[in-house]
Amino acid sequence: MKNATVFYGTLLSSRRGSTLTITKDSHVILSLHDVVGVTTQSMTCAEPGSQVVFMRVLRTNKRNRYFFIDFDDNQSNIREVHRDLNDLSAVLNWLLPAGYSHRQGDIGIYARQHLPLDRREIPNERQSTEFAGLMNRRHRFDCMQDCKFFRKDNRYFVQVLCRAHMVHPEHPSIALNPGLYELRGAKGRVVGRTVAVRSGKPPFVEL
Repeated sequence: MKNATVFYGTLLSSRRGSTLTITKDSHVILSLHDVVGVTTQSMTCAEPGSQVVFMRVLRTNKRNRYFFIDFDDNQSNIREVHRDLNDLSAVLNWLLPAGYSHRQGDIGIYARQHLPLDRREIPNERQSTEFAGLMNRRHRFDCMQDCKFFRKDNRYFVQVLCRAHMVHPEHPSIALNPGLYELRGAKGRVVGRTVAVRSGKPPFVEL
């Protein structure tokens, strides 16, 4: 059994014997037992200091778990991905479909020519609520008055009337020229995103 500790920005992956523990900001967010091996594949992104990692956690009885980690000097995120994925390139294509003009964290921004016929327009004062499932109230537009928002089921659109920026406290802002865009969230299950209200700590998952 191997013992190893690896930092991914604010994430710490620590293996002790057959147990792998991942902590974020000193809080345990994931603990996996019966681990027989851990493999990683990494790549440096275009953004300065940004890296992504594909982590495969091999466990007894083929109960393997696969994760995607993205991190830079200011933030780290880990997302569980499908076990049929074989390498980092396949993971990136699975997370967000190709063709996005911009990417901010786990949101891809796709230029569109037309809105769906049966879309509904979202009043600006309700945008943060209607888009909460996608943007988690952290991605936002700096000039709401210069944008119109639309939704069709789980598809989200923004029509930018004047140049606007999509901002996030942990990612570079994205400048959007006037036009129509669809916002799509990455696939997979985020590990440790939701913060428990009473304790102020990320949830802990032990498996």
